[in-house]
Parts: sequence; structure tokens; C-alpha cells
Amino acid sequence: MFSFLGAALAQVYGSEPLDTLANVGEPAYTAGSAALARTNLAVTVATILNTVFSLLGIVFVVLFVYAGFLWMTAAGNETQIEKAKKIMTGAVIGLGIMLASYAISKFVTAELLRATNPTIYQQ
Repeated sequence: MFSFLGAALAQVYGSEPLDTLANVGEPAYTAGSAALARTNLAVTVATILNTVFSLLGIVFVVLFVYAGFLWMTAAGNETQIEKAKKIMTGAVIGLGIMLASYAISKFVTAELLRATNPTIYQQ
């Protein structure tokens, strides 16, 4: 599911990760003492965002599996089935919010790069 959504977002917004966009195609971290000099605020923020989105994706999967387990072990108990449905609904809404925030942050990052360094994105 995540690979399908990631592919769809890549078609719309490009396929570079946020840290590559923020660092204009260079690796976010390099070996040696120059690593700190090349890491700027945009790269740090992009790394944090990528980590947060990864953790939220894991939380979504865990919630969905937990709700599925509740549903499968309900044995006809309507209150447990309703609880599982509420958890699944909340997880899907959270996933939608997460994907929307990822798309917005990716768009803003790309537009800021385009505005601050137009020579990179000449057509």
C-alpha cells in the first residue's frame, strides 16, 4: 500500500527524497570533517520530517493490525467490532493527514529551492 501511494506521489511531485531536494542532489551526510559544513538547516529539517513520516507509517500499520486482530477475535461481540472499526477509521484518517502533510512539505521544499536557486531548475 505504501509503495503504491509513494509511486503516486512521486509521479505528481517528483521522486527525490526531501533530504536530496534540500541539499540540491548532494548526499545529506559525507565522511570527514566537511560533513558538518555541508549539513544545513534544510537538510536537518528534511531528515527529521522523513524520520517522523517513517515512524507514523509504522504506527499506522501497527494500529491497523491491532484493529484487525480485535475484529477477528470478536466472536460476534458487537462492542469489540465497533471498537475495531473506530480504530481502523482513525488510522485511515491519520494516514490521509500524514500523506497530505508529506505532499505539502515536499511541495514547499521544492518551491523554496526553486525560488532561492533558480539556476538549478532551469527548463
